[in-house]
Amino acid sequence: MSCAWNDPGSGACWLADSLWRQLELDLFFAERLGCSREQTEWEKVLRTMTIYRLISPGSEWRMHRHWFSTTALPDLLNVDERVAQPSTLYRCHDLLLEHKEALFAHLRERWINLFAAQYDILLYDLTSTYFECDAPEDENDPRKFGYSRDRRSDCVQVVIAMVVTPEGLPLAYEMMPGNTSDKKTLLGMIALLKERHGQIGRIWVMDRGIPTEASLAQMRACEPAMHYLVGTPKARLNRLEAALAERPWVEVRAELRVKCVPEDGEMYVLTESPARVDKERSMRRRLLKKYWKRLGELSRLKKPARDQLLIKLGQAKGAAGASAKLVIVEVSAAGVLTYRLDKYKLREVRRRESRPDDARRHRLRLRARLSRFPDARGELARRVSQSGQTPSAFVAAPVFHRYLADLKVFELFFAAVTMLVSSPSFVSNNKPSLLKSSRPTGYSRPRTAGTSSVTRGRPSGSAMLLR
Repeated sequence: MSCAWNDPGSGACWLADSLWRQLELDLFFAERLGCSREQTEWEKVLRTMTIYRLISPGSEWRMHRHWFSTTALPDLLNVDERVAQPSTLYRCHDLLLEHKEALFAHLRERWINLFAAQYDILLYDLTSTYFECDAPEDENDPRKFGYSRDRRSDCVQVVIAMVVTPEGLPLAYEMMPGNTSDKKTLLGMIALLKERHGQIGRIWVMDRGIPTEASLAQMRACEPAMHYLVGTPKARLNRLEAALAERPWVEVRAELRVKCVPEDGEMYVLTESPARVDKERSMRRRLLKKYWKRLGELSRLKKPARDQLLIKLGQAKGAAGASAKLVIVEVSAAGVLTYRLDKYKLREVRRRESRPDDARRHRLRLRARLSRFPDARGELARRVSQSGQTPSAFVAAPVFHRYLADLKVFELFFAAVTMLVSSPSFVSNNKPSLLKSSRPTGYSRPRTAGTSSVTRGRPSGSAMLLR
């Protein structure tokens, strides 16, 4: 949006200028930046750039040629077009870095005076920004190739780490080389923050991929000890399943319940949100259907080159994400693509989405049914021996042990076999085709009624570490 003085949108310029003064940034930078040889006040140049980034972010060239003259800033700041000259803007950038530490100390005081901000809980995360340019030849240049969150692995980038309060007030940021691993940044940022602000941040909240077990151990060993809240890997849910099943649910708010299990000096928190699980199932189902359709298209290609087929297959897997692991794909030397649904992995995903207490209850029910199954099978064998034939139903019965995890399918199958054996026409009308599974070979809608899953620390059924 543009902010002409006679335009209602000019209020944005006035509001941004008022915020700048409320934070006393005009006094802070005026004392430190001073004026240029042409008596240009660097503080006003910086204020103009900040307001521009806040209201209508763009390039310095656009600010100079189009934006500045259409705003109320010349009247508000009592400046002319020389403030927005490109050379002036770039020179102002060069003056800021040396005041970085003092700026964060000033902002921390203002957060306390204005909002009574507390620094016991800190949120830590990383992002990256890329540059569409050639890779720099200087080895000390921080622009490097690395993991791109923007999916621009073809561009060099830098990594930016930021620490904010739960209210979103920034406390610190650091720029790092583009090839910096997330797991190597935490301890350095803690040390930097301690040096800059003293002992703050008793509880750190971060994504699962940032800390390592070693860094968490060092945080626990600090004096005084530092606490953390971090997502837990999904595989660890199996180890805690029995303990979680014995714990009662505690309702935090509508549609959100938690269970807490202390272990090894840490507190595991399992959260459950039906709405979130439904959303994740829908996302997985959509991606899986799209991937299944694409595999069908690739399998129908006429005489494709195997290398080209593998490239297209890789692109399809990348678009499907984690859903691609639910499909077994094979490409022969002749370039023939075959695929099938991995029902075991799909069942495992659904099981992880169900509540631990539900899973335990299902296993007990299944165990009770299996304990009665040998007697029923013996009765079936007795009837078969009386008939004088060996029906395919009895011979193929063990095949269905693979599907015992789905209790409904097992019950329907067992009832059907019992009914068939009890019928007088069973011997004469025995058909092996009756034993074929009615499940389609393609993907079907998940039926598991679970309402929790383990994700990256989101309140959707995720196991978290809290000490």
